[in-house]
Amino acid sequence: MRRLGKRILAGIAACCMVCTTMPEIPVWADAEGTTYYVDQDGGNDDASGTSEAEAWSSLDKINSVTFQPGDRILFQKGDVWTGQLSPKGSGEEGNPIVIGAYGEGDERPRIDGNNWCGEDGDDLENRIFNSAVYFYNQEYWEITSLEVTNRIPGDNPDDHIKKYGILIMGEDAGTLRHMYCQNLYVHDVVSHPIGQQAGIGRGGIIYIIRGNQVPTNWDDIVVENNYVGPNINHYGINFLSTWGSSQFQHESGIPDSEYAGQRVNSTNLVIRNNYCKDIGNAAICPSAYSNALIEHNTCDGCNSGPNGNVPVWWENGDCTVVQFNEVFGSGASSSKEDSQAFDADVNAKLNYIQYNYTHDNPSGAFFECALGTKYTTYIRYNISENDGWGTNVYGGGAIVTLGGYSSGSGNKMYVYNNDFYLSEGHDSYITNNWDQQQLNDADFQFKNNIIYSDAQSKGWSEWFKGSVDNNAYGGTDQNIRRADDENALEVKASDFEDLGTAGAGVDGFKLKETSGCIGTGALIPDNGGLDYFGNPVSSDGYPNVGADNSFAEIGAQNAGIDFEDRPEEETALTGSYADCDFREGWLTAQTGSSKELYGDGQSTVYKISLPDNKTLKSFQAHCSGSALVKIGGNGYEKTFNITTLKNTYELQIPSAIKEMTVTVNSPKGSSDVKFDNLVLEDAEYARYNLALNQPAYSDGNDQYSPSCGNDGDEGTMWVHAGDDLDGYWFVDLGQDYDLSDFELVFEQDEENAWGYTIEAARDGEEYFEEQPIYDASENTDGSRVQTGSFEPGTSYRFILIRLTKFPGDDYWPGFAEFKVYERDNSELDKSALTDLILKVKYMQQGNYTDESWQNLMNALEQAKADFNAAVTPEQVDAAIYALQAAVDSLDEHTDGNLALNKPVTSSAEEYAPASNGNDGSTDTLWIVNGDAVEELLPQWWQVDLGSEFVLSNYQLDFEKDEAEGFWQYRIEGSKDGENFDVLEDKTESESGIRTETGALTSAESYRYVRVVLTGFPEYDGADYWPAFAEFQVFGQEPAEPEVDKELLKAKVEGAKALNPDKYTEESYGVLLDKITEAEAVIEDDEAAQELVDQKCDELQALIDALEVKVIEQVKKDRLAAMAAGCREADPELYTEESFRNLTDVLAQASEALEETWYTQEMVDNISALLEEAVNGLVPAEEVSAEDTARDLAKMRLAQAAALDTTLYSEESLEKIALQSKALSDALENPELTAEEINSLTAQLTAALSELTDKEEPAEVDREKLNAKIIEAKAIEQGDFTDESYGNLQNAIIAAEGVYADENATQEQIDEQVELLKNAISALEKKPAEKPDDPDDPKDPEKPSDPEDPHKPGTTPTTPTTPGDNGSDKPKPPAKPSGSGQGNKNTGTNNNGSGAKGTSGGSSVKSPKTKDEARTGMFAGLFAVSAAGIIVLEMKKKRSRR
Repeated sequence: MRRLGKRILAGIAACCMVCTTMPEIPVWADAEGTTYYVDQDGGNDDASGTSEAEAWSSLDKINSVTFQPGDRILFQKGDVWTGQLSPKGSGEEGNPIVIGAYGEGDERPRIDGNNWCGEDGDDLENRIFNSAVYFYNQEYWEITSLEVTNRIPGDNPDDHIKKYGILIMGEDAGTLRHMYCQNLYVHDVVSHPIGQQAGIGRGGIIYIIRGNQVPTNWDDIVVENNYVGPNINHYGINFLSTWGSSQFQHESGIPDSEYAGQRVNSTNLVIRNNYCKDIGNAAICPSAYSNALIEHNTCDGCNSGPNGNVPVWWENGDCTVVQFNEVFGSGASSSKEDSQAFDADVNAKLNYIQYNYTHDNPSGAFFECALGTKYTTYIRYNISENDGWGTNVYGGGAIVTLGGYSSGSGNKMYVYNNDFYLSEGHDSYITNNWDQQQLNDADFQFKNNIIYSDAQSKGWSEWFKGSVDNNAYGGTDQNIRRADDENALEVKASDFEDLGTAGAGVDGFKLKETSGCIGTGALIPDNGGLDYFGNPVSSDGYPNVGADNSFAEIGAQNAGIDFEDRPEEETALTGSYADCDFREGWLTAQTGSSKELYGDGQSTVYKISLPDNKTLKSFQAHCSGSALVKIGGNGYEKTFNITTLKNTYELQIPSAIKEMTVTVNSPKGSSDVKFDNLVLEDAEYARYNLALNQPAYSDGNDQYSPSCGNDGDEGTMWVHAGDDLDGYWFVDLGQDYDLSDFELVFEQDEENAWGYTIEAARDGEEYFEEQPIYDASENTDGSRVQTGSFEPGTSYRFILIRLTKFPGDDYWPGFAEFKVYERDNSELDKSALTDLILKVKYMQQGNYTDESWQNLMNALEQAKADFNAAVTPEQVDAAIYALQAAVDSLDEHTDGNLALNKPVTSSAEEYAPASNGNDGSTDTLWIVNGDAVEELLPQWWQVDLGSEFVLSNYQLDFEKDEAEGFWQYRIEGSKDGENFDVLEDKTESESGIRTETGALTSAESYRYVRVVLTGFPEYDGADYWPAFAEFQVFGQEPAEPEVDKELLKAKVEGAKALNPDKYTEESYGVLLDKITEAEAVIEDDEAAQELVDQKCDELQALIDALEVKVIEQVKKDRLAAMAAGCREADPELYTEESFRNLTDVLAQASEALEETWYTQEMVDNISALLEEAVNGLVPAEEVSAEDTARDLAKMRLAQAAALDTTLYSEESLEKIALQSKALSDALENPELTAEEINSLTAQLTAALSELTDKEEPAEVDREKLNAKIIEAKAIEQGDFTDESYGNLQNAIIAAEGVYADENATQEQIDEQVELLKNAISALEKKPAEKPDDPDDPKDPEKPSDPEDPHKPGTTPTTPTTPGDNGSDKPKPPAKPSGSGQGNKNTGTNNNGSGAKGTSGGSSVKSPKTKDEARTGMFAGLFAVSAAGIIVLEMKKKRSRR
């Protein structure tokens, strides 16, 4: 019986089953939430819905409820609802909302959409879609057990209304997770196509993402165990996204303008075990994803409509695994396109088509339709039977077909270990190429395949031969054979179990042990490890030819680290194991038939340190669904799509790895991916390419993505879309690196050469530097691989490649790979010299003299030469010494421009940078972007002089536009950058010139100087933005201030006045040491004010921290009273032994009362012993109970009388007094019994035990207040202001009053200490004389509205801004390229004033594609990327607009 033939029969049986029977919905024991029941004909919408008896009835009721995590909605089996099911709410991780069924019988609950909204569907704004089941921006739902249809009842051939069975939609919602469609029967979704309309985005089970505002994608999507069809005109299972799918406006109805223009990949899509029957177009089509798994599906007679389409195809996917599927009976005709079984379509980057059975598909089995994008496709371990014999619009079918611009360089297809069989009459091509373009045969390899034909095939297309090796050919058809297959084998039908015999199916393709295909295959790297039938395939033993690896040597299949010596139970694996170091988070356990490695689920990233000079050659892995695993190290990384099959994966990383990082992305958590058989191999450490797989960006107008320029694959290319030299490419290395050299790889060797420059920016810089770090703009070397070295001190984070000339005509800018390397200091450490070169490289001349500056520049060039020549540490040290000497020899002008090239900031977004305002040139302008501010004035520009200066005069140059009117402004100074004094005020000036000068007469010193523009030049037609050309300010360093030690002296006096007996030795000892330090500072004539203030603070902190001695007061009065009572005992009344015990304890008590070394605990213990001794007195023989009772009573009375009544509370003493009197009076009665006496004695004893101490007032510590008063009185007025010093004197008077008050509390004392502290801290020095501030010293940081903010005048023309392409890559706005002001009306320049414009950029070339080139160049600013890349702008000294 055929293995996959069984699948067909099972599918046919399922077709019958879904109409009549269905499994029960599973019940989750730990599910939270409420179960709701829906009974169409027996329910009531006014009921609770929470039991079968209280079931709801209608879809309207369900659609009105917002369900909660863990809820279940169960529909009555056999009932039918008409309209749309659209429940609200979302579940949560681990607690989804489930739709299912209940009741007796085999019929499913059915939802008939019945064209419920007619032609009013596809209304995104109102969320009206003609779908039987609809979800919008929801997650964590599992939709199961339903039957779903949507059609106009009856036969309506003119019904073209777009419909869906189940539509799950997301719009501007971020990531939506866990929307499962399981065990559904979806059929009769009827919308007749118009002409050859394919109808993508409509059909049976459809997932669609709409919108373009918030990046949106799916994660953890499972579509499984469904029966889809028949009578679905368009798609069976389909995904479409405006965030990454191709645009099909005429098919889907989604406007092209709605697409976001960038990819936001969905992750972990699983389409499994679905039976698709009679689908008009594609049965399965995912799109816009990182990883998708399509497995165990059956497509029966799909692509039955008028348009040619492929039953299983995918597009815009990074990694796709298509396995264990059966596709047969795909429609084909001379009017159809495509129609093969499988199609890896546009932008499907990495594809594994494996373990599939295709048969009777007239157009063929496998199709690659990349539409000019790059791909790598593996077609392996498949069985193709009688595929490709039919026709289509491109000619005959073929087993393997290329089409749609799939023949370009950099594409790779590996076809190996497949069985291709054609019986008589199935006259197919083996290969075909609709493009009819020549291939690079080496990139299209056919190995180890069995090709058997008894037909009269058309053989191999002349346009698609590829390279062949080690294939086996058989049958009567001579056209299939290749003369260039040097290792070809012959295969006969007798080599198989039952080839070509009716009913044999896939089992007939199994090889007999005697076959010549056994063990004669070529070794294939990264071969997957398993064949079609599940047999292992060795990585180093020769495999079989064909899809069956039975009887082959498995060799090292299970070699490597296999964990078989680990415990069976789950156990942490941390530390050394098999010569590796497993970091935290790894576990091992028995899983199935082997012990395997996996993460603990607490993280997604795990690490393993490998032995020296080792790399990971291969590993095995599997999971419960689909997962992405990224493994990397030493700058290299590779991503694998892990599936349910335990495959072998090979890294093929060309470097040893010291620390290997394993990143797991799985919807079931990282513990879901199980690893086994980690095979290590010897390797050398490759140079670390800093650019490899780092974020790459461009001007945004790309034919191929910027990531192709540093993906480690020289077969892929970044290409700018267009034949203009306006494209640029740059990479973010993540941090600054000391760069040594680079390699730039183009597509091919050229007769003429590419011209290019390499530019760079450091971490935190706003602009790329104007001077390239490597200039090959006039390059004459046409080699494909360009290399070059950087000079010492080339330390950058961002590297930009700009192509400046093409090597010929008909090129587009582009290149294959850029590599850049860090300088190696391992043999000779030159890092200190590098650091010094970098320091000097970015120094500005500023106030340094021309002569000393030129000397430094000469020394810098010599240091670079010495860097390259140095081979010993001594030579490196000598170079450092020489360059540092030149730095130390710099001379400054005594009264130079203090603002020159110092750091600047401004109040608003800049049109031209603030650094233009102090760059030493009056040809450049600082300009505020007037379009970005609500009010044009006031605006400020601020310079940080680096330290404080006493300012003398300034010069302010405005744009020399020779226009009328004048600018109004003020100049302010600040010590801290927050509080400003006005130094010059021309805000009300009625005259002015374009070069303003003036004196600044303040005696105060300032570090920050601010120019505030408050008024524009006024004349007819004037229209300005705030700007000026250059600001200069002059002055001298302030005189060194006299060090004031008065407060420290006073602090020392106060500290020395403290009584040391009051405080612990340790805390007072520390204070004494600090007093000694402070006195040394007072005596030190060189001590700086900062040190003096520091000692003041340290002294105060230690005074505050002084710990008061705690002297324990041992309370002995209770013991003394008890002893007094015991001494009244009559020894004649008690036995000798018991009385001796009492006297012994009494002696111990006497010692405790006399000695001072007894602690409270010891005293209390003796009291307890004494009490025990009293209670232990035993009456002597013939002594009456009344006598001993009276004796004990006298003892207690004596004890009470001996108490010191000043120590106890009145209440407890009162109680003792009452009990004592009662007992004393009773003893006067001779008739009183022993029992009565003992009772009264016990009451007195109880009162004594309940005695409470009188509350004593806490001791008040006055020492610190006294010390603070002494400190405060020691401060002389000197230069302090009358007000602040008067406040201190008042504080002293108040403090002395409280100190003298014997009843003052500790709180009052402490309050005075703090008040004195505050008064001392608030002492103010008398200010130096300075001119009076003008009336308007306002800080323009929060500008007030000017009287006329829109004065006429001239303003720089508004900058041109490129359109937003919706991408999250940097989108550089246009950069102003001139100085100053431009006339908006004329757009002409006047005296250095510039109209709007952009600076031209250099570019690159690459092969032109069919796509239309986009024109225009965005020069300058690189916008911030979504990942947080800093803005990088092409800096031009002259910033003309």
